[in-house]
Amino acid sequence: MKPGPETDFALLRARPLSAGPPPEGPLPPRRERDYETHLRTLLPEFAGRSELLFAHAALIVAIRRRLDLAADVPTFERLWAEEGAFLREHVSLRWLVSACDTFADHAADPARRALAMIGTVLVNGVKLHETERLMLGLAGQPLPPAEVPSVGLFSGLSAFQYQRGDMVANMIARIRRVASEDAVLGPLLEEMLGRLLHHDTVYRRLARLRAALPPER
Repeated sequence: MKPGPETDFALLRARPLSAGPPPEGPLPPRRERDYETHLRTLLPEFAGRSELLFAHAALIVAIRRRLDLAADVPTFERLWAEEGAFLREHVSLRWLVSACDTFADHAADPARRALAMIGTVLVNGVKLHETERLMLGLAGQPLPPAEVPSVGLFSGLSAFQYQRGDMVANMIARIRRVASEDAVLGPLLEEMLGRLLHHDTVYRRLARLRAALPPER
């Protein structure tokens, strides 16, 4: 069910996956021990969509389980080199993070591994923040426009003062500068950044709030 070294990715891209109707709502996390059984639990997520998207997930699962790294890692890297534009457009953020995890663990180039780790940390950091926000019942509540006091957090770290701080903008600029040097991971990280800035995340909320503030005197 996973692609191999000789797989024609263009053929998979053009072929819809037949797996019954897609489920409603998020899928519950399930990790079956048997590889083929686990893939069958993933089928509904990709039903009716390009078979290439399911092949991408199947490769990631196989690599994570170290079934045949000698064949699967080069196939995964070829997949992204040849079909990166299609994957960036159609793969969910969950699987984009998994792709970064795979590059971070197995890419031959140390610079590429480090760049992939940036993508993983970037999105997972937001995931943790937004999860805590939901747990505290803060979802949907706007950030206050009042000045954030200079509050010490721990070990010399202080709370982010979004009215004046440029930490987020500088971090994104650095990521983009480093990402621009890699033809595969650069566009992948740009896609992940774009989604974080498009949806209701801490990055978007702070950016919109800062834009609405009057200029400093």
